[in-house]
Amino acid sequence: PHLGCRQARCVEARRNPARRELVASLGLTDRSAGKRFVVDATPDFTEQMALLGGLPDGILLTHAHIGHYLGLAQLGREVLGARRVPVFCTPSMARFLRENKPWSRLVSRGNIEIMEIEPGVEFPLTPRLRVKALRAPHRDED
Repeated sequence: PHLGCRQARCVEARRNPARRELVASLGLTDRSAGKRFVVDATPDFTEQMALLGGLPDGILLTHAHIGHYLGLAQLGREVLGARRVPVFCTPSMARFLRENKPWSRLVSRGNIEIMEIEPGVEFPLTPRLRVKALRAPHRDED
């Protein structure tokens, strides 16, 4: 449940931990290539990586709502100390990550490697798995 949410399902989830769910995220697996990817690094990143079977081969960020990139913090030296995890994002999201702490530290310390993608242009993650970024204008200010 979100902090401050008063909807019935949030109230019930606070009362009953069994009713709690993970923040929405999507795991992509190409078994033939042996590669795994995750769409969005949510606040539940640790649990989602366990479900995915470990650290992904890349993270695709959809937009700058905090619930979509907060999990990147788990890649820093305070937690995992990851090395060069590819983070696919638009140029504007890349600029946000490069220019704002603590995210800029992940870039400068080499925990993540930013892979800029252009909205509307399809690109391959693997020979069989292709994606296309679409604009999310409700978060264009970031």
